[in-house]
Amino acid sequence: MMQETMEKRANRTVGKSRQKDFFAVLLFFFLLPYTCSSVVRAGQEKTVETIVPVSGRTVRMQSGSDVRTMTEEAFLIGALAAVIPAEYEPEALKAQAVILRSSCVAGGHLEETVLENGTTGAAQESISQSSVSAVEPRIIDSNSGFSYLDKAQRKRLWGEQADVLEERCREAVRASSGYALEWQGAAVSAPFFRLSAGRTRSGTELFGQESDWCKSIACPVDEAAEDFLQEKSMKTERFFGMLEAEGVSVEKDAPKLVLTRDSAGYVLNVRAGRSSIEGERFRQLFELPSSCFFLEEQGGKMVITTKGIGHGIGFDQYYANELAKQGASAEEILELFFPGLLKKSE
Repeated sequence: MMQETMEKRANRTVGKSRQKDFFAVLLFFFLLPYTCSSVVRAGQEKTVETIVPVSGRTVRMQSGSDVRTMTEEAFLIGALAAVIPAEYEPEALKAQAVILRSSCVAGGHLEETVLENGTTGAAQESISQSSVSAVEPRIIDSNSGFSYLDKAQRKRLWGEQADVLEERCREAVRASSGYALEWQGAAVSAPFFRLSAGRTRSGTELFGQESDWCKSIACPVDEAAEDFLQEKSMKTERFFGMLEAEGVSVEKDAPKLVLTRDSAGYVLNVRAGRSSIEGERFRQLFELPSSCFFLEEQGGKMVITTKGIGHGIGFDQYYANELAKQGASAEEILELFFPGLLKKSE
């Protein structure tokens, strides 16, 4: 059975945690080029979106100097569209929606809203300020770790497929209602990314025993992805000049870089003599899709080859989609990546 197969690939033992909000910080720090870019991208065009009432919770989102209040579901549709291809399988989209919903809860961004007619519900995207309760949630801003596309932006992104893909995202959000990822009774902000370098990274290895609920799992099919391997090159002189600007002193006569990796192959540290730079900072500096990279000098140029897309921690979107194609449910997929964390309200 699919469940049994997936259980063999993952260690289902979940250790104790002292940092319930650990991955909320991780989400903001690590999600770089593609996924969850830590920028709330709300458009200037005003749109009103009608969705089926499934909860009375709202979020407040800041765009520039403006703060908008919208329903939880309306926000999640725009957030989902911003971080994962809407063409992915429904169960993969649902799993991602659960992660985003949990992050909203963990970040304190939700509040129960009583509409002016005295009911609780989610019937429109924007809600007048007089409709919300006196207790304000934390506003989602550029420091909250969320991306968001409004309806006009989604239409531009999807083109002729806009109606179909809009409905796919809407259905995924609705299907995720009532689910959350919880650790020791509190919702968590679980990290996610596009494509691994062959396996996901271990939370324990990176951050200690308190983070061992984020397991390292093999993702063998990722190597078949179109963008699994990417290459970038530049003149060697420019390469070392950029490192020197970061405080990494390299000997001109005999430059030597030592790369330290974790068990999944991602670079933790690049060292030159007594100076060094962290792998993720190196990735930012050279605008790489992943910190699983390899260096080779070729004819006066430095060639940087990378594997995967994203930081490699947590939910692998590509592998989740491949599992969904094989018939795995969102619940089975989330259990593989975050064993024991998925909860459903009664």
